Amino acid sequence: MRQQGMTRIALAAAATLLVVGGVFVLRGSAQRTPESQLIDEVAIALGGKQRVLGVRTLVVEGGGRQGDLAALMTADSPLVGWEVRFKRTYDLANGWMRNWQSNRSLFPARFDLQPAGGARVVNALDGDIAFTVPADGTMMGAWADSNPDGLTSIGSTWGIGAAERPATMEAWPTNYSSGPPPPQRTFGQAAVTRRLDMLQHPLTIVRAALNAARLSGLHTEDSRQVLDITTQKGDKLTLAIDKTTKLPVSVSRMDGNNYWGDVVLRTTFSSYEDVSGLKLPRRFLTTLDKFFQTDFYVSWNTVDGDIGDLAAPASVVNATPPPPQPVVLVAEEVPGVNGVWKIWARQGDVRPDQRPDTNATCLMELSDHMVLFDVPGGDPFVQAVIAKAKELRPNKPITQLILSHFDPGHTAGLRGGVAAGMEIVTYKANIAIFTDLVGRKHAINPDALSQIPKPLKITSVDDVYVIKDALREIQLYHKIGDGESATMVIAYLPRDRVLVNTDAWNVITQQTPNDSDSPSMFDNIERRHLQVERHVPLHSIGMPTQAEFLKQLAYTRTLEYQFFRLAQRLRVDNAF
Repeated sequence: MRQQGMTRIALAAAATLLVVGGVFVLRGSAQRTPESQLIDEVAIALGGKQRVLGVRTLVVEGGGRQGDLAALMTADSPLVGWEVRFKRTYDLANGWMRNWQSNRSLFPARFDLQPAGGARVVNALDGDIAFTVPADGTMMGAWADSNPDGLTSIGSTWGIGAAERPATMEAWPTNYSSGPPPPQRTFGQAAVTRRLDMLQHPLTIVRAALNAARLSGLHTEDSRQVLDITTQKGDKLTLAIDKTTKLPVSVSRMDGNNYWGDVVLRTTFSSYEDVSGLKLPRRFLTTLDKFFQTDFYVSWNTVDGDIGDLAAPASVVNATPPPPQPVVLVAEEVPGVNGVWKIWARQGDVRPDQRPDTNATCLMELSDHMVLFDVPGGDPFVQAVIAKAKELRPNKPITQLILSHFDPGHTAGLRGGVAAGMEIVTYKANIAIFTDLVGRKHAINPDALSQIPKPLKITSVDDVYVIKDALREIQLYHKIGDGESATMVIAYLPRDRVLVNTDAWNVITQQTPNDSDSPSMFDNIERRHLQVERHVPLHSIGMPTQAEFLKQLAYTRTLEYQFFRLAQRLRVDNAF
């Protein structure tokens, strides 16, 4: 009997253990959500969970093409952009990244606006600290290496060959320190974007998903499984996975773009290869909504190599955000003309090796209202210009905004202008894109128009359009044969004999020796029979006379200038 009792106790204990064990098994199974099970499968497909988590460093090198939404002949034309070489270095153990990139412009109007070696940038990340490392070389330094005379024949004013600088350039300091500037820390949303950029790779996003991220929203789209990932730092991304191979297909995120509004940034991965026990992609295709951004091909994937120290220097770590700076405008009345001003944001000192842009707007007075030509800044710039106009002419509101062509760098204030009740006037081929921009959502980074919506008032310019009253006439012309844009509009004021443009013709300087379309502008002046005495180039320094314009035009037709353009192109190609 005693033995039977002991048997019953043992059986009961065993049953209890089975039940308790079953409970723990069920709890463990309950904790394994479909999302986490899928991420485990993705890790296995990439080379195994331990292998994925054990990677210390990754170097991705290659080349490709990068689109430029500011370099479109028309708003719907294919992006030309830049040819690119890149090297992305990841220290996965410490959360560090460094991205070196060299760009060579493929856009005909801009192909030689860069120093030898291309436009180079080095962006870096140390955890949450984003910073920029000085790239190798500057424009002036590159010229000095092979041109002892400093290209003095190009000159530093629109008076080619003259030693003098225009009044707007006389204040240039000459005591800049030699050598590249120190690393600079990046603050605000730009730093968050840099951190998100580090997750645009299968290895980094899957490691983040495995590292206590919150996974949710698993669903199927065609041949892909899709889930949302919220990292420990609160960053939200969406990962798409091939249902068959379990390899990542793309990672995407929502972003608040000041110009385009709420957009989807998506990087697609393909052409996987085996590298050191991992599967890594050799092609990265990135889009911003419907627009192409980059198409990069990987030449080498290097895993766990020696990459040196990518940590941010102490000067960067200890840097503090700069205080907010209000927009301070410079308003310069066109010489000899009453009621027309070139207005730009004060930039402070400009280094001699930097482009001396004004990136301005033009304010034109009529009898009972004012007219703007282009707005290169967003809401703060628009409000500052409105305030400046009230200061100059208290009883004349700005009611019309002329947009020269589709270029975010010169139409950034489009929505701000609409919010202020301005009528948009632009070439007919720009109507669709500007209408789309005004209608886009801006919920992530709300602007004035999203907070207080206003209806779009937009007027189409065909070949010629005239704004006229008793005080002044503004003639708008479609510029034919422009090298920058097929939808370019220029403004001519016949009473004042003033021609206003943005990007349709720029002043040649040592910093922008080739950024000129003066032959095309001359052809349009002749075609329209315009009696020009003064030019107002809004993306260039000064307000040169027609005589100075013709002097530059003559120089651009010389063999010396054409040889220089060819030499610069060859130097860029060889150094790229």
